[in-house]
Amino acid sequence: MEVVCDDRLRIWHAMFGTPRAKKGLSIMEQSNLFNAARGGKWPPIRPTISLAGLNLNWFNYLADGMYPDFRIFMKPLSNHRTNEENMYSQHQSAARKAVERVFGVLFSCFQILYRPARLWHKKDLNMVVKACCVIHNMICNSRKESYTGTTKVAYTDEKLDQMRSVDFEKVKRPASTYKQALLWREYLDPIEDTEAHRLLQTALSSHIWNMKGDSLE
Repeated sequence: MEVVCDDRLRIWHAMFGTPRAKKGLSIMEQSNLFNAARGGKWPPIRPTISLAGLNLNWFNYLADGMYPDFRIFMKPLSNHRTNEENMYSQHQSAARKAVERVFGVLFSCFQILYRPARLWHKKDLNMVVKACCVIHNMICNSRKESYTGTTKVAYTDEKLDQMRSVDFEKVKRPASTYKQALLWREYLDPIEDTEAHRLLQTALSSHIWNMKGDSLE
């Protein structure tokens, strides 16, 4: 099961029933979400923000070490050479715990997801999983005023307002096949850019260290 959620545990994307998808790369090859990103159909908007001198114009997904070093993934560092890199990996792992918590919540609230399935058809199983995700999101929406997520703990109200004021650029889809092919290359190359992934890790490490590093001294 592939899930994308926010720090409030609200599920934004779920895919169930993909055979043999146990590794990050095999999941990506069969994921309708990442195939849409590769084809320029997702996301419909792109942010424009600068972080530690790095201009960001793409959304990133928190992922563990089994995913490839692509631009769209925000992964922990495998080797911590400095305190700055160690702090980045700690913050990344803490934020990534949300998706682990959402699986725990789903399994505890919906025992049908935890126990062996008794349905015969995969279509019915998929419908059950989606129904549980919808009900889970309804619960998240009903409690959103009382649960603020991990972001609220880490930032002040003023900082959150500043983060919400990020400018977004709407993505325009070309009509002709030739221009669509150019758009494909425009999106595919940045998504799989490993150098951009490394620059993102460096920028985030510097940003987090500048905000939190002084507290270690």
